[in-house]
Amino acid sequence: MGGEEVKLDVAGDRIAAGQDAGDTYTDALEEIKGDLSDESGSSLGTMVGAQLRMTESETTYQTQSGLSKAATKAVKGAADNVNR
Repeated sequence: MGGEEVKLDVAGDRIAAGQDAGDTYTDALEEIKGDLSDESGSSLGTMVGAQLRMTESETTYQTQSGLSKAATKAVKGAADNVNR
């Protein structure tokens, strides 16, 4: 999802965007966990680097999943207004 245009017009697209964000986040955390499992995983520099990567992954996830959630909320709000 990084950098490309994401279509959020259809509910299925919003669901897929949220799923992609979660999958990317999970993959990033698994990679970080794997790096910490290596012999050098206990060094302070490795641990600090892992923490920074986790923060970046969390920020990316929150941004990407937040976009699909916001689009869903906007569509629901518009539908509620039509129903009134």
